[in-house]
Amino acid sequence: MAQIDAKPIGHRYETEYADDVRVASVLSEAKKQVEHDQEKLTEVRARRSSIKDSDDDSSLSKDVEPTNNVEAEAESKGEEKEDGKEEEGIRDSEEMGEAEEDEDDDDEDEDDDDESSSSDSDEEGEDGEMKLQEELAEIACEINIKQRLIEELETSQRRLQTMKAQYEQKLESLQNRIKETENERDKVLANLGSMAESRTKEKAEKIKKEFEIKLKKLSEEKSRLQKASKEHTKLMRDKSHHERQMKALTNDLAKMKETRVKLMKQIKEEQLKGRKKDTESRKEIQKIKKQSRQYESRVKTLEAEARQREIVLKRKHEELQALRKTKKPMSDKVAGRVTQRPNSAGSQRSDPLSSRSVAKRTLNRKGMQIPPPRKRERTNTSEYSSKAAKLKWHNVEKKINHIVSRKQTISLMEKDMERFMHHRNRLGRQLEKAMMERENAMREGATEDILEELKSQIVGLQANIEYVQDQITECQNSIMEVMEGKVIEVYFM
Repeated sequence: MAQIDAKPIGHRYETEYADDVRVASVLSEAKKQVEHDQEKLTEVRARRSSIKDSDDDSSLSKDVEPTNNVEAEAESKGEEKEDGKEEEGIRDSEEMGEAEEDEDDDDEDEDDDDESSSSDSDEEGEDGEMKLQEELAEIACEINIKQRLIEELETSQRRLQTMKAQYEQKLESLQNRIKETENERDKVLANLGSMAESRTKEKAEKIKKEFEIKLKKLSEEKSRLQKASKEHTKLMRDKSHHERQMKALTNDLAKMKETRVKLMKQIKEEQLKGRKKDTESRKEIQKIKKQSRQYESRVKTLEAEARQREIVLKRKHEELQALRKTKKPMSDKVAGRVTQRPNSAGSQRSDPLSSRSVAKRTLNRKGMQIPPPRKRERTNTSEYSSKAAKLKWHNVEKKINHIVSRKQTISLMEKDMERFMHHRNRLGRQLEKAMMERENAMREGATEDILEELKSQIVGLQANIEYVQDQITECQNSIMEVMEGKVIEVYFM
C-alpha cells in the first residue's frame, strides 16, 4: 500500500512546485510594474515643474506687452484725432453730393473702428479663456495619470495579499504532508520490525529509502517556499512605502479635482464678464453712433445754410460789379450829351435815343430783348435822360437777379430735401431689418442680452428717422417761404 500511494504524492508535489514557480514569476512582474509606476510619477512631476516655469515666463512677457500696447493705442488715437480734424476741414469745402459719400465713408470708418476695438477686447478674452482651458486640460491629464497609478498600486497590493495567503496555505499543506509521511514511515517500519525474515528486512530498507527520498524532496520544496516567503516579506515591507505613495497620490488627486472645479467656475465667470462687457460696449457704440449721426446731420444743415448765404452774397457782389461795369461802356459823346444843357430841340431829341441805345446794348450783352419804344408827347423836360435809363436798367437787373437767386436757393433746398429723403429711406430699411431680426430672435428664444441690444438699435433708428423727418419738414417750409418771396426779400434787403 505504501508503494502504491507514493506515486500520486510525488506527482502532486511536482504540480505544486510548478505553481510556486508561476507565483514567483508573478511576483517579479509585480516588482517591474511598481518600478515602472515610479518612473511615470517622476516624469509627471518633472513635466509639471517645467510647465509651471514656462507659465511664469509667459506671464512676465505678457506683463511687458500691455504697456507697449497702451502706448501704441495712445499714438493711434492721437493720429485718428488729427485725421478727423483734417477731414472736417476738407468736408467744409466740399459740395453736397460729396457730403453724402463722406457720410457713408464716415459711417463705415466708425464701424471699422468699433469692430477693431471689439475685436481687440474679444481677442483678450479669448486669450484668457485659452489659458484657462489649457490649464484645465493639463489638470485633467494629470488626474487621469494619477488615477491609473493609484489603480495599479491597488492591484499590486491585492496581488501581494493573495500571494501571501497562497504561500501560507502551501507552507501549511507541506508541513502537514511531511508529518503524514513521517508518521506513515514510522508505522511501516514498526510493522516490518516485528517480522524476522530476510525478505522483510530488504523490503523495509527499500521502503525506508523511498520515504527518505520523498522527505528530502519535501524538505527541498519547503526550503524553496521559505525563500519565496522571504522575498514576499520584503515585498510586504515595500508595501508600506507604496501605501504612503498611494496616499500622497490620492491627496494630489483630490487637490487637482478641487482646482479643476475652481477653474471651471472661473471660466464661467470670465464668460459672463465677457458677455456683459460686450453688451455694454455695444450699447455705448450705439449711443455714440446716434450722437455722431445727429451731429453730422446738424453740421450738414448748417453747411447748407452757409452755402445758401454764400450764394446770396456772391449774387450781390456780381450785382455790384455789373452796376460798376455799366458806367464804363458809355462813350464820350454820350457823356457830353449828358453834361450839355438842352439848348436846342435837336439836342433834346438825341438824349432819349442815346439812353435807349445804351440800354439796348447792355440788354443785348445780357441776352435779353426790350420792347419797342412807345410814342410819347415830347415835353421840354428830358424824360429819357441817361439817369432815368440807368434807374430802369438797375430795377430790371435787380428783379432778374432776384428771380435767379430765388430759383438757385430753391434748387439747393430741394437737393437737401432729396438727400434727407434718401437718408430716411435708408434708415427705414435698416429699421425693418432690425425689427425682422428681433422677431426671429423672439421666435427662436434668444437671450435677454440679444433682445435688449436689438431693442436699443430699433430705438436709435426710430430717433434718427424722427430727426431726419424734422429736417425734411424744415426744408419744405423754407422752400414754401422762398416761393412766396419771404426769405428772398430778407436776403436782398
